Amino acid sequence: MEEINVKEQLEKIGKDLNILFEESDMQDWGLIYADDKRVEELMDYFISNPLNKTMQFYVLELIVYSYNETLLLNNAPYHLQNKLANVLNQADQRLNFLLTNWRTIADDDFPVGRLI
Repeated sequence: MEEINVKEQLEKIGKDLNILFEESDMQDWGLIYADDKRVEELMDYFISNPLNKTMQFYVLELIVYSYNETLLLNNAPYHLQNKLANVLNQADQRLNFLLTNWRTIADDDFPVGRLI
């Protein structure tokens, strides 16, 4: 079994998406680099690129936190909800624990959890 080097893969995704990568940010990468203005671009990246489960985890986290920011700003176009559903359907089934977690923490500060 090939060992997955998360740091190298996050560096590649960061380069692809023009996102700064600092090793100290690895734990909260999706939260730190969430960007409400890039939600659709991030979704397109997830859909268009072959990502292994680990990288899906990080990009999905980035998408969800970015989309949450969009919802908090009342700036979410309706079509993004459908695109989010497509992203979630494409996600590796082994990430269902993450989706379940986001559903359970849904509240006024994390409205995207209600859409998952």
